[in-house]
Amino acid sequence: MEFFKHNNLYLVRLDHGEKIRTSLTKFLEQEKIFAGVFTGLGAVCQAEIAHYPLSEKKYNTKNFAGEYEVTNITGNVSKVEDKPFIHMHITLGDNEYRLFGGHLMECTASPTLEIYLTALLGGLTRKHDEFTGLKLLSFCDLP
Repeated sequence: MEFFKHNNLYLVRLDHGEKIRTSLTKFLEQEKIFAGVFTGLGAVCQAEIAHYPLSEKKYNTKNFAGEYEVTNITGNVSKVEDKPFIHMHITLGDNEYRLFGGHLMECTASPTLEIYLTALLGGLTRKHDEFTGLKLLSFCDLP
């Protein structure tokens, strides 16, 4: 992984074989980023994507192996238990130009992923919501 920083903007490049959630979490910890938004593109050779039916209150996951174009990764960064927490979604394209996507659990860059991150002041937090069963964004800690 390499990155370029300008003020609160970061351009992060993940290289072949790097896992996005693992690498990005380490980067966020290193840079002490607990609030932000990001988008990205590139290609992957493996992805674990999830769908969250509210009626079940649990993620159903599916693994994909092969060569996929990443047409978009969208996400945000917040804080849970004093650690960076990443929420991200992905849209992938296959070799027949079909698109699919969902909640991104993890994926492996192949050959690269490019992430454009804007760090925000303060820290966004997440709190457990009983109705959804999810950790939802909380805005009470913002400046």
